[in-house]
Amino acid sequence: MKRSRIDSAVDNVSEQAVRDTGLSIIPTGSVLIVVQGMIVARRVPVAVTDGLLTINQDMKALVPRQSVRADFLAHQLESAQDALFPLIDEAGHGTRRLPTPALIGLPLVLPSVAEQQQIVMAIEHESSQIALTVTRYSREIELVQEYRTRLISDVVTGKLDVRDGAMVGRYDKSATCR
Repeated sequence: MKRSRIDSAVDNVSEQAVRDTGLSIIPTGSVLIVVQGMIVARRVPVAVTDGLLTINQDMKALVPRQSVRADFLAHQLESAQDALFPLIDEAGHGTRRLPTPALIGLPLVLPSVAEQQQIVMAIEHESSQIALTVTRYSREIELVQEYRTRLISDVVTGKLDVRDGAMVGRYDKSATCR
């Protein structure tokens, strides 16, 4: 699980396979949590379902009651990584796992649905602002790297003379990256 919202998967299970194996269909608006695998040694991935799906034994699906917003629960579990980490142990074959009783025993705060909505909106607003800032600075870093590459090229090809610490030569400053 590499996204916070899951609406599709690379692998799909046919309706026939669901009937033949007894797989459970996870409803839309459920919260998925990875409970087994080597990723759990570093973090416990959490996501919300945006469509019907099935899961394997490495995951659990939490189907929220009406008084719990799925996105609020997902944010709360995502922010509880420090509380989840001590609950992780090792399965018989060496992989990490978060035992179901430990997960069930995790204390969670449950404000009213209106407060949950306000909290989710605030988190999403702040997250979008952070994402915009990261995008802006990433672009600035790209431009500085392009400028550096051009500067090195100009020095190597002789378009820019940097002997004695002074830049001398035919260097057109208006052609720099912007």
